[in-house]
Amino acid sequence: MSITDWLIKRSEFLKNIFQNIKQEFLNINSKTEKLEQRQSEQDAKIARLEGMVAILASKSQSQSQSSLRDVSETRLIQRVKRASRKSDIIKSIKEMLEKNVDIATIKAQVVDLKQLCSKATFYRYVSSLSLSLNKSHLRQI
Repeated sequence: MSITDWLIKRSEFLKNIFQNIKQEFLNINSKTEKLEQRQSEQDAKIARLEGMVAILASKSQSQSQSSLRDVSETRLIQRVKRASRKSDIIKSIKEMLEKNVDIATIKAQVVDLKQLCSKATFYRYVSSLSLSLNKSHLRQI
């Protein structure tokens, strides 16, 4: 085998190697393009999801603010009702006390029959009334 034959074979061999390398680079380039395309699709999906999350978060926040407002309004209404109910109960207890009705009868009327308040609340009201009546009685003397 002559040197020229050897060089020709060597050259063809190297040419094949370079073509294989070139083909591998083209395959890698194709895969890279596909991955970049998938990446851009995923980025678009993430952006849409982030937008949805932001919308849901703002809706949730506005709903929680409105529900907090509703709860505050409900509590305020309950306090007003309770205060007026309390004054009505104390007024009726006071009227019965002024008519010299005994505490057991008043308790039976307010707590047992009309169920306007609990027994403990009734006795707190009576206690506060007796304190206020004693103070007013002392002022008159």
